[in-house]
Amino acid sequence: MKYESLLSVSFALLFLTASAVAVDKLPPDFKPQSATGSIADAKTIDASALPQRIAPSAAPSGRFAGLRPQNGLSDAQFAVLKQQVAQRRTAAPSTQALSPVSNSLLPLTPLPSIGFDGINVDCSSVIPSDMGLAVSGAWVVQAVNDCFAVYSKVGGLQAGFPKSLNALFGLPANDFVNGVFVSDPRAFYDPVASKFVISAVWENMPASTGRVYVAYSKTADPRGAWGIYSFNTWGTGYCPDFDTLGHGRYNDKFVGAVAVGVNLFTCSPSGFGSYVDVRLTFLPKAQLYKGVGFGSWYFYGFGGLDTIQVASVNDKNDESRALFALATYNISSGQCATGCSGLTVWAFSNVASRSVQDFSVYPEASVIVLPTSTYTLPPNASQPYTTNTIDTDDVRISGSVAYSHGKLWATINTDNGGGGPGILAWEVHAYLDNNGTGRCTGAFLNACPDLSGAGVDREMNYDVNPSGGIYNNAYYGTIYPDDTGNIVMVFNYSGYFTYAGTNYLTQRVTLAPQATFHDGGQTLRNGMAAYGYGRWGDYTAATVDGDYVWFSGMYARSDGLWNTGIGKAGYTASTQP
Repeated sequence: MKYESLLSVSFALLFLTASAVAVDKLPPDFKPQSATGSIADAKTIDASALPQRIAPSAAPSGRFAGLRPQNGLSDAQFAVLKQQVAQRRTAAPSTQALSPVSNSLLPLTPLPSIGFDGINVDCSSVIPSDMGLAVSGAWVVQAVNDCFAVYSKVGGLQAGFPKSLNALFGLPANDFVNGVFVSDPRAFYDPVASKFVISAVWENMPASTGRVYVAYSKTADPRGAWGIYSFNTWGTGYCPDFDTLGHGRYNDKFVGAVAVGVNLFTCSPSGFGSYVDVRLTFLPKAQLYKGVGFGSWYFYGFGGLDTIQVASVNDKNDESRALFALATYNISSGQCATGCSGLTVWAFSNVASRSVQDFSVYPEASVIVLPTSTYTLPPNASQPYTTNTIDTDDVRISGSVAYSHGKLWATINTDNGGGGPGILAWEVHAYLDNNGTGRCTGAFLNACPDLSGAGVDREMNYDVNPSGGIYNNAYYGTIYPDDTGNIVMVFNYSGYFTYAGTNYLTQRVTLAPQATFHDGGQTLRNGMAAYGYGRWGDYTAATVDGDYVWFSGMYARSDGLWNTGIGKAGYTASTQP
């Protein structure tokens, strides 16, 4: 780790030019720390033996039902901030803005190759869904609160599914009265090891603590046996929230790890308290996929940042020398209610090789802060015929970050300037040096590179302009590139005349950089009624499968409850721009 010229990550760093190199700017309290002891051997759960999930007769109730992503504010305090940004309009809204169109109008974005309904609220009655998605050559796995399901590649729900996530993890049913529950599922498919992975957090408020659960399929068939790990590296008095999930290449002994991050808060039987820090743990795949116990590295002390999204390396031909991550300013910056700018780019190397005997081989970490346009706490999204708005959370990177061939993609929700939310997206490149400070020698020679540079190649927006207003509201975008670098972004969309649906757009890698996406995209699933709850799924999901990108998101069905859609899209002809 570099310690020269240490300076805490702050707004003083935000005005660097894109070509400037801002290395050695780690927070003073940022340091790697090995996890205490070892993570125990995995339990084995046979998914085929789990019962099909049958919806409860009534929606779960209790003070912990439908919790939003934590930020240290009470619901009342956060609602005040949301109302303030909604009223702070820079211009009168209009209907002239980007919007998804019906499939019959054939915009530049191609029609979906596949589209089908995924898990819906009837599985668990939990509000909202959240979203994990993983796709192999044969199977599609979806995880929501608190169910998971396996589909064929043409949308055939497999026998006995959906099933309970709690049952997969070997946990009791959720108890939202006392605060014992599973939430925030994520997922990926490892194309090199042929394994599916699902993560989630488990809160145990009566005990003032929580755990992270990570499940991996023991074969390429997710309908069979799974290995189940869980860990807690923070003790009691703290609870995890809003886990993030990323991973590096399986057969690399230095970066072949699963990365799980959480936002830690103080907590007690009465609920969450103040924000503390990010805890980012790296689980070595070589041991994880064997089901054995292992030691791991975790990081903490991120200088007030939250929601560190480590990128997923889903292209089996990618051999990155570090795991990269992105994060915006958010909780410790007043929720960016008056505006923030800057994107932090992180590189973590030598994270899969922990040695308790030789601490000269501890992991390496470095960061660069890139300048961006200003982003602001997003107003809630509008929908027709109701004053009930859809919660758009804050400016954290909520969806997964994609990595492919040296580039990273991420999006956030932000204020569109006209009383509604829009999406701000980035394509980032990152460069590594040879071996960081040079401390990694011998068997670890060149295993500890640091960032040597980074830049924003594209900054794009979807309706981040006053004309979007309350009529055109886009939120919860997730971008993933195909094998050639063309991108697909899945997102939710609603407005004064449009029910909340799941939509997507595509864009060629050869398109010259521009401020907005080149069209409004297509609709995967139209909203069918006003959504009856404010709490919306906190992120969509996307992943690559060769020349196509798969994606999933939530939409409002005809009874005002939630359903999800799963789709696949990509370019199939040179005449598709």
